[in-house]
Amino acid sequence: MFDKEFIFKGKHAELVNELTDKEYGIFNRNLDVLFIAPLIGLHYNQLGAEESTGKTTKIFVETLIKEQRRLKFLYRLVMLLNSQKPDVDERIKMAFKEGSKETVEENNKIFTSYVLGGVEKLHEKLLADMTASNYEEDLLENMYQLINEFDYDLRDTDDLDIVDFALK
Repeated sequence: MFDKEFIFKGKHAELVNELTDKEYGIFNRNLDVLFIAPLIGLHYNQLGAEESTGKTTKIFVETLIKEQRRLKFLYRLVMLLNSQKPDVDERIKMAFKEGSKETVEENNKIFTSYVLGGVEKLHEKLLADMTASNYEEDLLENMYQLINEFDYDLRDTDDLDIVDFALK
C-alpha cells in the first residue's frame, strides 16, 4: 500500500493541477490534495470514477513512502467510515487486514474513489464560480463557506459518539 506512484488521470489530473496551480492554487503539492481529498469525499459521501485517458499528474513513490504512516491512517479511517459497507466487522477487516490480492485491490479502489470524489468536491467548493477580477475575495469566501459547513456538520451532532458516527 502506497508503495507505487499515485497517478491522477483525465479530469482529476486537471482538477488537481488547478488546485495546485503555482499562481492561483490553494495547495502546494499533489500530496497535499491527497491528504485532504479522501476526507472531503468521505464527508460528502462523494465517490469519483477513475479515468484511463487524458492528462496525468502524479505523486512519486519516494514521497508516498515518506508519508506512508499518515496515508495508512487516512486509508484506515476511510475504510472504517466507508458507507458502502454496512457491516462494521467487514469495515474493520478492510482497515486493518491485508487479505487476498483481490481484496486489497478492491479496498484500494474504494479509497481511490473517495480520493477522486474528494478532488471533485474540493474543486467545486473552492474554485467553481471564480472570477478573475475578484479571485482572492472569491477564494476566501469559498474557503470560509467550506470550513463553515464542516463546523456546522460537526457541531450539529450532540455528544458525538464515534461508534454511532461510524455506524451511520
